Amino acid sequence: MRSLFALALTALLLLLPSVSQSNDILNQNIYDATAALVVKQADNDSAFSPKFRHEPYVTTRPLCTASVYRRIENGYRMVTAAHCFRTQPLAPRYVRFEGEDPLPIQVVAIGDLTKGVDVAIFDVTTDRLHPVLALGTETTLTVGEKVVMASYPDGLEKQLAIGHVSRVKNDEPIYLDANFAWYRYFRIYIDSVGGCSGSPVVSTEQGAIVGVLVGGTHYGSWNSVIVVPISYLYELEK
Repeated sequence: MRSLFALALTALLLLLPSVSQSNDILNQNIYDATAALVVKQADNDSAFSPKFRHEPYVTTRPLCTASVYRRIENGYRMVTAAHCFRTQPLAPRYVRFEGEDPLPIQVVAIGDLTKGVDVAIFDVTTDRLHPVLALGTETTLTVGEKVVMASYPDGLEKQLAIGHVSRVKNDEPIYLDANFAWYRYFRIYIDSVGGCSGSPVVSTEQGAIVGVLVGGTHYGSWNSVIVVPISYLYELEK
């Protein structure tokens, strides 16, 4: 009887995905659900640096990163950082998934940066299939908890980065200028540069987005990255 039970248990365990397999699936979903938020430019724009001169960056300049978090009729709803709309505010924004043409976006809401709500949401119409990332909560995060994100660092090709939560509570606001400050945020240790703003920060424990990357400070090789909580997105959608 015990041997039969042991055989059945072994068979069941073999059918279940391993932790490694589950993490691989989550990482791939994060990668595939992430896209570049771009600004339309003229082909002869002298501001392009050589790295933007190859396809698919000839007519679009990567500005930030965005990710899918909801399926809607005829497309998806996506999240990014609100400050991504401060740069060239009148220039049309597009979203570009890897290997696809840029798609125009329809802005749903942009957070109030004077209150630190550095989150924006928009819709995109497409019949292409992309993974949808779940939304989690920042309230249960712990120091050392593993996080993953995908982004377009410095406008380069999309890359996946792995890090951990380094601080769950901020001590004081960070003022960027008279009209822009971060009040509620947590910090993670992860590789990040310009172009990563708006990246989804996913807790591997929750398997869900817990925040949006908005900035960081670099001390030698130490990357202290600032993430605003996903609760801002919930507030924007009310």
